[in-house]
Amino acid sequence: MNESDIIFTYTRKEAIADNEQTCISELYPSDCRVFKYPVYFTRKVMSLLENSHDPGGIVWDICYMSVKSPSRIELSPSTVKFSVIIENAEIKPDFVEDGCPCYTLICQVGATDFDDPAPAVTVMFPDEM
Repeated sequence: MNESDIIFTYTRKEAIADNEQTCISELYPSDCRVFKYPVYFTRKVMSLLENSHDPGGIVWDICYMSVKSPSRIELSPSTVKFSVIIENAEIKPDFVEDGCPCYTLICQVGATDFDDPAPAVTVMFPDEM
């Protein structure tokens, strides 16, 4: 593929400027320590942190479960689907297990940006893929 084949690009830099993605590892570095690469959350995933008395704890839970969840499903070598319990989120949970609200998320490792091939982790909801 060459540049003349590209119809449209939306870079991570543009997504950050538009508040569509946030580099969560800059805000909560110790809670993202399970990854050696920068971690980005989509705006929808960021909304799970709203109204939380411990947003860092939610960041840790999301990052940790993306790596260690027993229900983790590998969709490809760079993409996994997993579930995490998050209390008091304003978004309706995907399912409730043992009375706990659970959310299904996707974790994908890819290039940081269109012009930056360094690895980065992006956490999103399945409908954001």
